[in-house]
Amino acid sequence: MWDMHYTPDDYNHFNALKISPLLGATVVYLSKYFFLFLLPRLPRLRIGEGLGYLNNNMDFARPDLGLLIAGCPALAVLLVGLLRRTPNAGKMERWVWHNGKALLLLASFAELLLLSAYAAIGRRNINEILLLLIFIDAVIMVYLMKSQRVADVFCDFPNVQSGSSANQPKNIPIDAREGRKLIMAMDKMKIAIVHLGDRKFLELKRDIILGVYSALRALGYDTVISHNLLDKNRINLIIGLDITNKATRDQLRNANVTYMVYETEIIHDGQVNFRPTDKLDPETDYLPTLARARQVLTPFRQVADALVSRNINASYTRWGYVPELNDIEFREDEQKGIDCYFFGMLTDHRKQMLKTLSEAGLKIKTSDYPGVPAFLRNHFISRSKLVLSFKHSEQWQTVNPYRIMYPVQNGVCVVTEQQNQDLDGYNDYGCEVPSQNLVERCRELIRAGEYQRLRNIQQERLMAEPMTEYFKDIF
Repeated sequence: MWDMHYTPDDYNHFNALKISPLLGATVVYLSKYFFLFLLPRLPRLRIGEGLGYLNNNMDFARPDLGLLIAGCPALAVLLVGLLRRTPNAGKMERWVWHNGKALLLLASFAELLLLSAYAAIGRRNINEILLLLIFIDAVIMVYLMKSQRVADVFCDFPNVQSGSSANQPKNIPIDAREGRKLIMAMDKMKIAIVHLGDRKFLELKRDIILGVYSALRALGYDTVISHNLLDKNRINLIIGLDITNKATRDQLRNANVTYMVYETEIIHDGQVNFRPTDKLDPETDYLPTLARARQVLTPFRQVADALVSRNINASYTRWGYVPELNDIEFREDEQKGIDCYFFGMLTDHRKQMLKTLSEAGLKIKTSDYPGVPAFLRNHFISRSKLVLSFKHSEQWQTVNPYRIMYPVQNGVCVVTEQQNQDLDGYNDYGCEVPSQNLVERCRELIRAGEYQRLRNIQQERLMAEPMTEYFKDIF
């Protein structure tokens, strides 16, 4: 794993998280009795003479069988960390490392218990040194239990290098070996969908993350989801790059990880979603971060074209039907007490449209940005006869596919405001209406019950275009 809390310098040449100096000192300290036992028995080393003197004259430095046994778990961790934390390590070494935290806790607790017992029965003199050793063991236990770096280090072990000679089968024919290589290459296509940024935006990106995840899983890719955590052993498909800060994007570009970006925002005329460049400047770091990506995916044709014109490897991946997103409860029409529901940012234009509908006597429900939890939003959708999709403003008229297609595939009629820049045809899945006719059309759909017929037509049209068709060739 490559965590956004660490820098590229925190990883070794196997892309495994390095042992921190404090953890290294802890492992050596807990193995100290082996050094105190062995080094005096090496006559050619002068240090051995000094340690021999300590063993004979300093009570605390005298190892015995109990203390040597207590240090065995720490010694195992030390040997694996120094010699065998490599891609070709066996199952035993990997087991030792992944259980390294528990083994070190066991070693420190056993030493603390033994020293305390020795002091109690008079086997060791009670003095400042002995009390210091007991105190250090207690501090080490707290450190091991509390440190996130310790937990992350022992979770990280270099992956097996499938191309190494150690992993090549020895007694199979050449054609079978080539087949195995192909299978191993396919197996390496592992993807981590990574949401970057503040956790509060996870709820806003929920439909996008689950839609992409479900499509990739349906295509057979080994796919996982994480938040602010990159995986060096997978292709990281980043969602939410636009809500990260400059420092995070700088760190991402310099990281030794493979990443792609699913670009959910509009990039046009040197701006991202028409944000002021002093808030988010595409030229200085946003576009360079996209250029560093292995590939950029976007559901907007104009964004793909704009990025390709800048020599950025971008692909147009249209949004489509995702069966796993059929997760809104069905309600009979007599239980739909909301006429029109809108969820999203309430811009001035949208507020005016909703005010007009409300003044016409329609029952309106809204969920403003940053919105409500998904389960509550879905509850409102299930209670609504119509879900509304408006353009952001006169300047920004790009169609939001998620607001339209998610309710549609769950059997809810969507009314969309006619927009000039629907290059992707997402409004075709809803009932597209000019702004000036919106009130009349909504009232007509509800009064005559026509929305019941339209929702079935909309749903059937969307179900004929599964999103897997658009994702199957991107890798």
